[in-house]
Amino acid sequence: MKENIIVVGCGIFGLSTAFKFLQAKKKVTLIDPLPILDSLKSSSGESRNIRFSHANDQFYSRLSWEAAKEWKKIEKITNKKLFYDSGIVWFAAEDNGWERHSEKTIKMLNIPYQHLSPKDAMELYPSLHIDDLRFVLHEPHGGILAAKKCLLALFNLCLDLGCDYITGKDEFISDDIYVNNKKIEFDTAVWAIGPWIKHVFPFIDMIKVTMQDVVFFESPDGWEAEKIPAFNDIKNGFYGCGSLDGMGVKLGYDVKGQEFDITLNERTHSESSVNHCRKYIGHRFPVFKKAKINLIKTCQYTMTPDANWIIAPHPEYPRHWIIGAGSAHGFKHGPALGQYVTDLILNKEDPDPKFALMERQERPGGWRDLYQYE
Repeated sequence: MKENIIVVGCGIFGLSTAFKFLQAKKKVTLIDPLPILDSLKSSSGESRNIRFSHANDQFYSRLSWEAAKEWKKIEKITNKKLFYDSGIVWFAAEDNGWERHSEKTIKMLNIPYQHLSPKDAMELYPSLHIDDLRFVLHEPHGGILAAKKCLLALFNLCLDLGCDYITGKDEFISDDIYVNNKKIEFDTAVWAIGPWIKHVFPFIDMIKVTMQDVVFFESPDGWEAEKIPAFNDIKNGFYGCGSLDGMGVKLGYDVKGQEFDITLNERTHSESSVNHCRKYIGHRFPVFKKAKINLIKTCQYTMTPDANWIIAPHPEYPRHWIIGAGSAHGFKHGPALGQYVTDLILNKEDPDPKFALMERQERPGGWRDLYQYE
């Protein structure tokens, strides 16, 4: 049994995995050269949507449903407000598209949902344009995670459970790990290092890091995160949520952005992307047609060609595991994903083949066409 675990990277993948190893009574050391909430990390930011719809993919749907339960448990343990379960909706422009296939899957898994007419969906928001919608899929137990608070909660839980924490420059040299030029002893290492994967492990050249913008709009009363469902619009490529901590309604334009190198380039927002956001929010929620922008943030997506994660042992050094390429979908699976990785390693099992270090088919639509259906 592997007893001494190192987890490199304190983002959502790393902290979730460390937490589950600690719950399994293993000795764990967390390593990260950056502060927990550093803005360079893929896990930075104030909020993440949590939903269970993944078209026909039962694995992801089941995992996110389990993660929601885990976040509730973590809320109780920490006495922190982390999960605003105000629901999440899908604005469906087609009768038999992605949303319909998601509905069939979550029904099969006994995950609660509502199939709403566009007219009935108007009761969910103070202002909603519905003329281009066929129906609305409502997941009443989805919602929003307070991302920064979730990271801090997991980190502090890890420390409470006896985790060691080392901050400093980490290096992978053959089968060994050095931090601040000192060799670290371990049985198993988990590398959860987001966009730095391709720099530490250059042979993983399939990963792309891209920039996406999120825009926060000044919002009137009634648009707070706890009062309206979060939302997704696959056809138009948008997602968003209500105002959290007074930041304003959040809207993201979820199309593949410009590639950049985390070690070289600065993150700058796209005026085109911001204009798309401004146009869409005024269309979908007419009360926002003249809304002012409070803030623009540029975040990064770390993705594989098919948008499935990487969860795999190193091909030459099997005591090293590499997990990542979260495609901005780590939080909605976080603690349950950590349990999955922990179980794989402790039980010496093989992960699902779709997570392997292999060549993958390019899916230009990213996660939106990840889950194929007939």
